[in-house]
Order: sequence, then C-alpha cells, then structure tokens
Amino acid sequence: MTDDKIDVEGNGKDEDVIYKLNKDGSVTKVTATNEYKMQGTPSADVEIAGQNVTKWAKGNTVTYTYNYKTNKVTITVGAGK
Repeated sequence: MTDDKIDVEGNGKDEDVIYKLNKDGSVTKVTATNEYKMQGTPSADVEIAGQNVTKWAKGNTVTYTYNYKTNKVTITVGAGK
C-alpha cells in the first residue's frame, strides 16, 4: 500500500485532509458539489462523536478535517468552513 500521506513504515504523516459533507451523506475533498446545509439552529454547543461542536446557524455547512498522524477527525460547522 502506498499513499503520500503514509510513510514506508505505515505511519501517518502530520497532515490534515479536509472533506465537506454532501446532501447524500458522502464526503468530498475540499469542496462539495451538493453541500449539506444545516437544517436548524441549536441553542448551545453540541457534542457530536465525542467532540464539542460550536453552535451554528441554519444553512451552515459541515467540514471534516482528518489528520493522518493522529488518526482523528475534527468536525466543524459554520459558514465558509
């Protein structure tokens, strides 16, 4: 298996890859062609998959940032993110 984000020993490099959420539930790198927009506005920050996500406004989009070294995903909701 070869990938420019993984070294020859199979270790992830300290790099982030950004994905956007599409309406159909799929994700695409950097930009989405059919971006999902939030349908409501929570009254406070919420927890999603063990992460605190800052409250958002209706119509904001969802971004997932994956770090190869830590093997973690960060979820961001907000306009232009």
